[in-house]
Amino acid sequence: MKRVQHLIEYIAYRLFSAMLFLLPRKTAIAFGRRLGSIIYFAGIRRDVSHRNISAALGIEDKALIRAIAIASYQNFVASVVEYATLPLIKGKVASFFECEGEEILEEIIREDKGGILVTGHFGSWEMGGAYIAERWGNIDFLVGKQKNRIIDHEMNHIRHIMGIGTIPIGVSARGVLKALKRRRLVALLSDQDAGKDGTLVSFFGMKASTPKGAAAFAIKSSAPIFVGFFLRRKDCPEKHTFICKETIYPKTNKLTDDAINSLTQEYTTVIEDFIREHPDHWFWAHRRWKTTHPELYRIR
Repeated sequence: MKRVQHLIEYIAYRLFSAMLFLLPRKTAIAFGRRLGSIIYFAGIRRDVSHRNISAALGIEDKALIRAIAIASYQNFVASVVEYATLPLIKGKVASFFECEGEEILEEIIREDKGGILVTGHFGSWEMGGAYIAERWGNIDFLVGKQKNRIIDHEMNHIRHIMGIGTIPIGVSARGVLKALKRRRLVALLSDQDAGKDGTLVSFFGMKASTPKGAAAFAIKSSAPIFVGFFLRRKDCPEKHTFICKETIYPKTNKLTDDAINSLTQEYTTVIEDFIREHPDHWFWAHRRWKTTHPELYRIR
C-alpha cells in the first residue's frame, strides 16, 4: 500500500514540477507564494505556527501573529518552487544572489581546514546551497532520508545536478569528518527539535533540544563554524542575499558534553537573533519545543 502511495506522491510531484518548468521564473515564484497562503488558510500546521510565534516572540496581537505566519508559509512554498526548478538555472544561480560578509567565507576557504555552515530552515536554503556550490564549490549537505524513497532519490538528484554533495544522516559522523578532512564545506540545519539525543540550550528564552552534530564535528576536526542565512529580497522576491554572520571556532579539542553545549548555544543564539530580525523567513510550523515544552502543542 505504501508503494502505491509513494508512487502517487511522486507522480504528483513530477506533474507539479513540469507545470513549474513551463512558467516564467517570476510567475512560478509568485505562484508559490500564493500557494503558501492557500496552505496557511487550509489550516495545515497553522495552530503550531501561531503558538510558536506567540511563545517565542512574546506577541499577543493576533493580526500580527497571523501576518508573520502567512509570510512564513509564502516564503517556504516559494523556496520549494525554487528548489524544484533549480536545474533550469544551472550555471546561473549566482545571478540571483548578492553576498554580505563574503570575506568570512573566503577566509575559511583560505585557512584550508574545511568549514561547517550552520543555518536553519530559513529562506531558500536549498537554493543557497546551490549558490555556494556554484561560486565557491566543494560543499556537502548533511541530509535526512525522506519516507518516500522515490522522492528522496529525486531530491538528492537535484542537489547532485547543482554540484552539491550529500552525506546521509545515518553515516554522518564518518561522512562529515571525511569531508572536512578533504577541506570541504559541510552544511547542517541546526534549528529543529532533536528529541532525547539533543543538547538543551536556550532558544527564545526557552530550553530547546538541539542537534549536537555541528558542535561535535567542529570540536573533533578543529574546523571553524560559520553561521549563514539566505534572505529573500522584498523588492525582488526571485533574488536573495546570502549573509555570513560570523565565524565561531571551537575553544577546545576535548569532546565533552559541556563543550558541545557551550558551542551549540553560541551559534543557536546567532540563529535566534537573525530570526528576530526576519521572523517572516523562518519555518514556524515545526514543533521546535516538543521535547522540552510539550504543553505548548496540546489541544486547548
